Amino acid sequence: PGGTEPRPESHATPHPRRPPPSHPYPDQQPPPRHPAVLDGVRRVVECSRAAGTPVRVFSLASDLDHYLEHLPTPDGYMMCTAELRQLLLRHSTRT
Repeated sequence: PGGTEPRPESHATPHPRRPPPSHPYPDQQPPPRHPAVLDGVRRVVECSRAAGTPVRVFSLASDLDHYLEHLPTPDGYMMCTAELRQLLLRHSTRT
């Protein structure tokens, strides 16, 4: 009485692993980035660097080359695991 009852154990089955998504633009260049977005990301990187604050940029795999070419170097890049896996697989098949 007055206490919380224990939660029933979950017997849900885990979702099956889905294959990683394929590259969204396998045979063509991705669409151009909006200049205002690129400018905003550039400003965040520059201001963070000036303030001594580490900054990491989240990137889709299809945007990474573009960011590397057009942005000042942040402290690192991040991307989702599935896209990182695809990027690494593409690189390993080239060498």
